[in-house]
Amino acid sequence: MAAIGGWLATAQAAPAADPVTKAAALEKAGDWPGMIELLRPGSDGLSRRGLLMLGRAYGARKDRLNQVRALEMAVNKFDHDYFALTALGEAYLAKADSDDPVTRTKDQETAADSFRESIDANKAYGPAYEGLLTALERLGDRFEARSLVTDMIGKFGAKPRFQALLCRLYSADSFLDKAIEVCRGAIEAEPKNPDNHVYLGLSTLEKERSAQEEKTLGKDAAQAEKILNKAAKQFPTSELAQWAAGTVAFERKNYLGSYRLYVQGTKADPTSVRSWQGAARAAMEAATWPEALDAFTNACELDSQTLGEFRRAGAVLRQRKLEDWGSKFDARLPRCGARQASGLKPGRRG
Repeated sequence: MAAIGGWLATAQAAPAADPVTKAAALEKAGDWPGMIELLRPGSDGLSRRGLLMLGRAYGARKDRLNQVRALEMAVNKFDHDYFALTALGEAYLAKADSDDPVTRTKDQETAADSFRESIDANKAYGPAYEGLLTALERLGDRFEARSLVTDMIGKFGAKPRFQALLCRLYSADSFLDKAIEVCRGAIEAEPKNPDNHVYLGLSTLEKERSAQEEKTLGKDAAQAEKILNKAAKQFPTSELAQWAAGTVAFERKNYLGSYRLYVQGTKADPTSVRSWQGAARAAMEAATWPEALDAFTNACELDSQTLGEFRRAGAVLRQRKLEDWGSKFDARLPRCGARQASGLKPGRRG
């Protein structure tokens, strides 16, 4: 009995586990509400680990405002904490996804500043560079993005993914000679990445267009078209490859070929607004009204901004005395934005 009494005394004297330790067990079990209930009341006195855990719990619940608040507490409490600064930047990026356009830009800029502070605190921490790159691309700051990727190559090596990023960024900003050079190197480093082939083709085509005064395709443009068509055949699951080749085919007035490529793009990414729009335009030019109607409907369900073009297509049909088809197009207009309203995010826009 004495032994039992001693055991009970020892058990009663053992200190209760602190909230952070208890929360760690809850985190392993995925009990995010339990973690929040445990950590939130004493958040002012939480350790660094506790604040980061609270931020993760709010993030798992998609409570972005409180996620940001918890991580800002960590950043303010623990100076130059590169890990907390990066987590805060990621939280602001996640919050920006659900913001209105004005607040979204502000949050993306705040995220970028947080990532920059993290890099200043630890210039070898890769996730901070990745986060800053994401923020810059969303802000449309390709100049700083190119500079950042160049820094990343200097610090972490010329990884194929970094070369592919530079290929795309130089191509997007029409630094055509540099884009062609970098994209060729990116293809050598990663020949199975379809984007490298596509951006090489697009840059070669743009260079030819800018150099010629007449509208006929020159040697370089024909080479670019060949590169893009090869990429489309080689990478049937790449929406970008199909869209790019479809766009060139459309410009060459090969509307049926263009339609097939755009449709393949929608198979690769059913949420791609630009591929659905391309398919609709090609079908209209080819006078295949059922295909045009279905493609316009898909584009408009994904993105209500395409409503105007859809409505104009119906008007064109009525002008051609195709009243039945014009009415069918009009009847589909109320479906615009339907998938947006359900929470599905549109894919790539043109």
